[in-house]
Amino acid sequence: MASSWGYHYLTEGELGPSRWWEADERCNGHFQSPINLLAAEAKSQCLGEIELDGFGDEPPEGATMTLTNTGHYVKIKLTGNYLVTGGGLGSVYKSDQFHFHWGMKDSRGSEHYLEGSPYPAEMHIVTYDTARFSSEAEAVGKDRGLAVLGFFVELVDEDNPAFEPLLTPFENIELEGDAVQLDEPFSIESVLPEDRSKFFRYMGSLTTPPCAEGVVWTNFKNTVKMSASQLQRFRDLKDELDLNMQDNFRPIQRLNNRKLFDNTC
Repeated sequence: MASSWGYHYLTEGELGPSRWWEADERCNGHFQSPINLLAAEAKSQCLGEIELDGFGDEPPEGATMTLTNTGHYVKIKLTGNYLVTGGGLGSVYKSDQFHFHWGMKDSRGSEHYLEGSPYPAEMHIVTYDTARFSSEAEAVGKDRGLAVLGFFVELVDEDNPAFEPLLTPFENIELEGDAVQLDEPFSIESVLPEDRSKFFRYMGSLTTPPCAEGVVWTNFKNTVKMSASQLQRFRDLKDELDLNMQDNFRPIQRLNNRKLFDNTC
């Protein structure tokens, strides 16, 4: 059964990205995401480095990871204290989940653009402010309630072995609604770029309905690495219409006089 919103523009019973506002009027907001990240439009500012706690080889106490095919993308639900601080965030943020967006072809797929060009895919780590909220759901739509870490995915020739603990269970999440818990959490940090000092910062929104604003975006310049065959495993999953899941990215939105910052520490 078709969802009320999705990424198919001409499918009966489903609202494509240009009509998401019909599913939730907040998708017509003035400060929406994603955007085109242009250094020429950014103001240099020293925000400091983002600090990650619990994302490495030693997972948080009691941590679990559950992979779900949502019909729109692959989501990895986290339990445990996966904490994010620094980088001008001004609070301790806790990650509730991370997920991916990707294209049918290598020439598209990321939600944000870097200097006018997309990457084949993008990874989002979604976090909420623990000082004010007890869950991601509670923080949605609140000013600086959510902070998202965005990483472009760059294709390389060889498989990235760090991704295999995540990709191997994909055989169990082929269809919408399928979910599987990993036997043990893997190191998220192992798939991230080592140098995370270079990033853009701006205020935006969720990139899927409800498109709620107030989200602090941190978009890193250095990339996550994945092979073409590994990305193909994302494309082979089925979406909410039982079609190959691909091109699940929202088009670029206007900056609309927002301030874009370039971390220059």
